[in-house]
Amino acid sequence: EVSIKKPIILQGQPGSEIRGSDVWTGWRQSGSVYVSTKTVPSLPASGNCEPGYDCLKPEQVFLNGAPLRQVANGTTPSTGQFSLDSTRHVILRDNPSGKMVEVSVRRKWISGAASNVTIKGFIMKHAANDSAGWAALRNSGYANWTLQDSSLSHTHGSLVAFGGASGLKLLRNRMDMAGHMAITSNNAALTVSDNNISQSNASHFDPIWTAGAVRTVKMQSVLVENNEVHHNGGNGIW
Repeated sequence: EVSIKKPIILQGQPGSEIRGSDVWTGWRQSGSVYVSTKTVPSLPASGNCEPGYDCLKPEQVFLNGAPLRQVANGTTPSTGQFSLDSTRHVILRDNPSGKMVEVSVRRKWISGAASNVTIKGFIMKHAANDSAGWAALRNSGYANWTLQDSSLSHTHGSLVAFGGASGLKLLRNRMDMAGHMAITSNNAALTVSDNNISQSNASHFDPIWTAGAVRTVKMQSVLVENNEVHHNGGNGIW
């Protein structure tokens, strides 16, 4: 996690990443499956799920960049799936040899502890965060934050929470595969402009409870313009 404690401009170079996952190596074969030598930390989860889905599994595993689907702990996964054993080792059916296996072990990318911050040109992906107030990137109530020209994807909870302040801007970002919501905001002056926001609610939270792409509550002011908001599981702009 990056904690920003002073006014700053963070300019990512091409390919710069901030990730909640680590690359895991050192797998051992056990019968037809492969078991990690490392264990996944305990991760909180809360919320109401879409009927027929279990949205309270924040663990994430990616094989060569593709997400694997989690099945019940203690069961044997099939190809394209993973499970956890009783001590939270990751179990794979797919042979990890020669492949990149990424496992999410952190809940946050960036959190605020100062005003007047601009972040641009980063790839941010993979966060095993909760749906309850744990967006992977958040300004934590500090003013004049701008996130621009970045790509954010693959959280269990929300991608960005910008709230409690004025001068907050999300400009020209690509925001895909938010597990809960792409953008949440409350009691703020917010601009959301020229972003592409798609496939939010990938974790299948209940949209009637709260899920979707962009949700703002009790705002000072909101400007939402020139965005492409599509293929989201729930309200696009709420």
